[in-house]
Amino acid sequence: METLFKTLESPARLTFELSGDLDSKTGPGIKAALVKAIDDTKTEVCLDLANVPYIDSSGLNILLTVHKIQAERGLPMVLRNPSENVRRLFVLSNLEHYFTLEPAEA
Repeated sequence: METLFKTLESPARLTFELSGDLDSKTGPGIKAALVKAIDDTKTEVCLDLANVPYIDSSGLNILLTVHKIQAERGLPMVLRNPSENVRRLFVLSNLEHYFTLEPAEA
């Protein structure tokens, strides 16, 4: 499944609505696009994972890379609405407390 994303920007937050798997097949392109997209941001970055059913180690690497870039700038990164499968991956990878997780907006 090809992964796509849509960007939504507000003064306080840059949101990427991801759709599809984050895996070794789609990971390199998504990682490059996200890193480029956040290059000049001075706001919080939110990755909306509502439509991401599967993440492998390549996908985790993307999330960790974006988190690191934001942390180096003193800016937050939020993961919004991860599925139960994705949450389980965070627990198994011992990353459930590393990321800031946010439920879907009401």
